[in-house]
Amino acid sequence: MKQTEKLRDAITRGVAAAAFLIVGFVSATQGHWYLALVTSFLGGWAAISCVNDLQEIFAPPEDKRPVVVMVGVLQRAGLYLVGLRPYGKDLAGKWEFPGGKLDQGETPEEALVREFREELSIDVEVGGLIGLHEFGPERLGFPYVIRTHFVHFTHSGQIPLSNVHDKIKWVSLTALAGMETTPSVNETLIASINDLSAKGLQ
Repeated sequence: MKQTEKLRDAITRGVAAAAFLIVGFVSATQGHWYLALVTSFLGGWAAISCVNDLQEIFAPPEDKRPVVVMVGVLQRAGLYLVGLRPYGKDLAGKWEFPGGKLDQGETPEEALVREFREELSIDVEVGGLIGLHEFGPERLGFPYVIRTHFVHFTHSGQIPLSNVHDKIKWVSLTALAGMETTPSVNETLIASINDLSAKGLQ
């Protein structure tokens, strides 16, 4: 529904709310309590609907921004770390690169560092951007953007632990292309990783 149509509906409900409440007040003063109760109820319902419409129309722009999901691609000896989403979670049983939502006040780099500490108990530094993929609200009910970066171990000898995934493993891009993965791990992303890695742009 267009904003002008929503505004028109909100105004209509506001006028209806005022009319019902006036009738309810007059009915109460004349002793018509049943009519006063019914019209007051209808007026209250119309007023709440009007307020909800206006809040949606004039919501601050930041409330309508898409959710940003940060994803990190970690490589070791030509293999890439992926995790299996656990049972009971959205997209359970599918493989993904580690990552998570960007929290308010965080930079993309801070979010990825935090997510890798929480999910895998390792410290990483953030490398180059691989790609941005935008998704509409159809699947999750709100728009979101997946921002994928290369990440690198800050020091050698770190062993990733599976804190949130059912399992984790190192795979080649060829193997990953044949696995059941989340929508963000698609042919375009895999091709971008392969191309950028070949150019040393990690």
